[in-house]
Amino acid sequence: MCTQVDLELVVEETLDEWIRSRKGIAQHLDTTKALEDGDEVESLKTLGTQAAKNALEMWGLDPLDIDFVICATSSHDDMFGDATSIAAGLGATNSFAYDLTAACSRFLFATVMVGQFLHCGSIKNAIVVGADALSRWVDWEDRDSCILFGDGAGTMVLTNNTDHTENSIMNGLPRILGYATHSNGKGYNDLKCADKGTEQLVDAKYASLPPKKYPLY
Repeated sequence: MCTQVDLELVVEETLDEWIRSRKGIAQHLDTTKALEDGDEVESLKTLGTQAAKNALEMWGLDPLDIDFVICATSSHDDMFGDATSIAAGLGATNSFAYDLTAACSRFLFATVMVGQFLHCGSIKNAIVVGADALSRWVDWEDRDSCILFGDGAGTMVLTNNTDHTENSIMNGLPRILGYATHSNGKGYNDLKCADKGTEQLVDAKYASLPPKKYPLY
């Protein structure tokens, strides 16, 4: 766990009060700090798996009852996706799983997507995992942005309740009543985390490419 006092030591001209007034919280999880302290290594996968286990326990569902696991994240451990690893860690071997990336809107978009699967009846139970480990990506010298990001996970279990009667709605059963989703990429340059490759000469003997420099990541 990283407090704002910890950030005061690494971010110039930054005080706990300044951060609280802008972010509204006093501490956040930093998975990179666990490595420095010699604690058990945490990752996006471990955070997401534990959050999902907690949700299943609260809901009283068996992992084998889960049909779909979606991981909404912008900071994958694995560029191929982490949802399958989280599903495996849960023991949800009957599910299909994949990641969804949409920055701050990802949990909302993932919930809407799961809602469509539930509505058409193709699945019964699903887990939406919202997880990030952004401490390893932020510029700790930029106090305007580094205080905004941390590491953590939250999970929601959604199920297809076949009782769609007016009585069930009046009884207050939680449900997705509707949604409105929009995207506007015009502010891309204001907040982004772009990959930057280093150009290297690719030997034409090992690739069917003209002999010139290509950006490798």
